[in-house]
Amino acid sequence: MTAPRSRAPGTIRFALAGALLLAASACGGGSSTPPPPAGCPAPSGTGTAHSGDITASTTWTAAGSPHGVASGFGVRAGATLTIEPCATVLLGQGAVIWVAGKLVAAGQSGRPVSIDSTGAGVRWGYLTTRAEPDGSTFIDLAYTTLVNGGLTDINGLGLIDLRGTYSGYPRQPMLRVKEVTIDGTAGPYGYGLILREGATFTADSTGLTIKNAVGRPIRANDKSVGSIPPGSYTGNAVDEIVWTSVVPIDEETAIHDRGVPYRLGEPNLNGSDMRVGLGSTGAPLVTLTVDAGVTIKVNPNGRLVMESSLNATGTGVHPSGSLIAMGTAARPITFTSAAAVPASGDWVALWFDTAPAPNARLDHVRVEYAGGATYANGYHCNPSTSGYSANENSAILMFGEPAAQFVTNSTITSSAGDGFGRAYTGSPVDFMAGNTFSGVSGCKQGFPRPQPPAGCPSPVPCP
Repeated sequence: MTAPRSRAPGTIRFALAGALLLAASACGGGSSTPPPPAGCPAPSGTGTAHSGDITASTTWTAAGSPHGVASGFGVRAGATLTIEPCATVLLGQGAVIWVAGKLVAAGQSGRPVSIDSTGAGVRWGYLTTRAEPDGSTFIDLAYTTLVNGGLTDINGLGLIDLRGTYSGYPRQPMLRVKEVTIDGTAGPYGYGLILREGATFTADSTGLTIKNAVGRPIRANDKSVGSIPPGSYTGNAVDEIVWTSVVPIDEETAIHDRGVPYRLGEPNLNGSDMRVGLGSTGAPLVTLTVDAGVTIKVNPNGRLVMESSLNATGTGVHPSGSLIAMGTAARPITFTSAAAVPASGDWVALWFDTAPAPNARLDHVRVEYAGGATYANGYHCNPSTSGYSANENSAILMFGEPAAQFVTNSTITSSAGDGFGRAYTGSPVDFMAGNTFSGVSGCKQGFPRPQPPAGCPSPVPCP
């Protein structure tokens, strides 16, 4: 990312005038900013104006508030900017903060940090990272409110746009939050927060609130999605977390119930083909775990693929991706359509590219509106002809014989093809017991091709 242009390094202090002085007297700037809570007196001085990048570690104090920045700044690599409890930062129209070093907003309970605009009708830009290869780039926000920002552009898609070094690298924990509020996001993209290029939250992050975004609260790439912390993600134009595929998921990943649905693929339909595991020879097994209560809405023609790869010796194929989705009767897991008016076949399938891994398990799962076109054929027996199949369209599709029934207490409804696609050569492992079917256009479970020299039975069973 190209760093926003800034003035020459340095910080100056002078009496603030005009709109910035009015903002200071209101203690917080934008019209939606509340008065300081108990323990945070309104700033009494003239405030501090800053220009240029932070090149050496420095602290912005509560006593020096409000800290005014007209056109944005950067925190350079090796430098740390610390913002004290009760400090207020006021940013000008479109101002961007980029961090290559460290930014610490050290708010406390009852003594928060406020990052706001310079006045009513003003929108600052966004907070973003320019990650250093050594992993030193870090943002630490505690008891902090970011308000009246999110004037996004092509370089920043959310009020916080967290960018790592590259999606294909190991996860890079770059953001810690504790009781943080992102209030309001404008611009053409309208996300409250973006996780991309391998960037994630830290494991101890908690208490994130995102509200009043003109779009959706969060967009997260592939394996970053599992780092989204507990919080509140409602009160936005669309209350869903966008989960988009850029590269295959190559690390153990969990999708947690955060109170809103996940959408597999962007609203423009990009990133809808999510792959778990790598297809490279000898790739290790990677598992995606979905927590009880989660709903995943899949874009049209999207799919969730559990990958396969050649064994290290090149003598066979093994699963390199797996899925564990363990719901409960009270909190089932739902895979459904993201279409405004759902219909059978909107999306493709939960797709196992070979035999499901030994740890694969789906219980109390509901699969809706799947069975879309796979563009594959000939892998199972056709009940209409007793020959080989014309297509493999199914809600849950397996291209290898499972060791046993691994889907239980589950429902398949409104499939444009079969319920279970047993698209393999081998024994017909039964998936009827304990599962429920409705509105399935094909067979509840397809019939696999027998081992040669046997051919398909006539008639082919099609429950």
